[in-house]
Amino acid sequence: MFTYKRVLTLWLGLFFCITETLPLRATETTFERSNLFSGDFSTGAGTLWIEDDGASGYWHSGLNLAFGQNFSLGFDIGQIIAKLPWMDASILGGIGEFNFNTTRGGLLFRSGFFTHQQISIAIDNSALSNQGGNGFFIGLETPLYFGHFSITPCFYYGKAIWDEGDMYWFFGKPDIPAFLAFGLSLGLDQQYTQIGKFKHTLAFRWSLTDIVILSNENKPIFDANLNGTLFYYTISLERARNSFSTTFGWFYTRTSIDGGLTTANQPYFLFPFRFFNINLSIDTHTGFAFVGLQDNHSIFQYDIRLGLFHIFYDQGEVNIHYQMKRLFGSEESFETINPEFKGIGAAFLLLGASIPAIYLGQKRQFSVGLQKAFFLPWGYDKLLASVSTSSPQDPQMPDLLPLVKTILLSGLSFRFSLSW
Repeated sequence: MFTYKRVLTLWLGLFFCITETLPLRATETTFERSNLFSGDFSTGAGTLWIEDDGASGYWHSGLNLAFGQNFSLGFDIGQIIAKLPWMDASILGGIGEFNFNTTRGGLLFRSGFFTHQQISIAIDNSALSNQGGNGFFIGLETPLYFGHFSITPCFYYGKAIWDEGDMYWFFGKPDIPAFLAFGLSLGLDQQYTQIGKFKHTLAFRWSLTDIVILSNENKPIFDANLNGTLFYYTISLERARNSFSTTFGWFYTRTSIDGGLTTANQPYFLFPFRFFNINLSIDTHTGFAFVGLQDNHSIFQYDIRLGLFHIFYDQGEVNIHYQMKRLFGSEESFETINPEFKGIGAAFLLLGASIPAIYLGQKRQFSVGLQKAFFLPWGYDKLLASVSTSSPQDPQMPDLLPLVKTILLSGLSFRFSLSW
């Protein structure tokens, strides 16, 4: 079963993917761009999780070019690498975008990809592995401006495929034939001479994802749907020496899985079931909030970001019906599992310091920064207990020294950027 530490590790990796690599660049220039040509390049690396016998980390690089006041091009690439006793993975991804803007409206085109070789994750005494996979997405946003007010519809499409793999009790591989996301954002800019510039954003997103589990012979095993609805409101204040932003939102997900393993789609001699059917339906409601503060003091810049999410409501169950293979007779069983997602949450704290305004002449400048992330999850012990089929074990006190080392060295990142 996943330990509490492993759940924390996976969430920390997801947190860094969101805050660091989507998009990977995080450089904000503090000088007026050239009317003809300007740009910035940023790169960095960091740790996700450190143990005595393994580590996981990431690197990223991004390039952004602006041509006059209306055109810009950008591309980011990064990689997450995990070499841990219970996880071996390497995932490479990139995002590119083209932006055209006028005083009346604009066009933003985005495209991204990911690819990986073999990934292996240990679960109990078994390993879940996959030989490789890749996917892509494309997206379009078309903002319309009406003075200080803006309306931005968006649409995204993607898909992903994977090579042969094994998934615990059966052999198979996931396949995402279609991912759709669309929505609408409303924006309002307010400029106050004494206070600063306020920006309000109210956004809605709806995503539809079809997931199919195939056997290694490309026969369907399970069909799944993962649908989500996202609402959020963001208000930000930008001033000459500091900025502040806060976001509040709500996320609703509906997940369903239906299908089964049979001797027809599992042509393996040691397959232990005549059939193994699963029907799953789970709805969750999650609230989240993020706060960010950035302050410039002389040539130094300090950055604080705090975020949390919490699942307030869940409903659903997992129904399992299977029959074991027997030489004489048969063993048939019905099981119902009620996973408890309500009460699960996590809090994040990201502290950063940088030198963002060292000029090299002719509007060139470079920035060097260091960041440290802290992470606190809660409620996962209840979830793991609700889906565990093994007897509970007494909790053990961890070694203090390795734990302190892990806390201090995990979630560290270094950045360098050059702007012109």
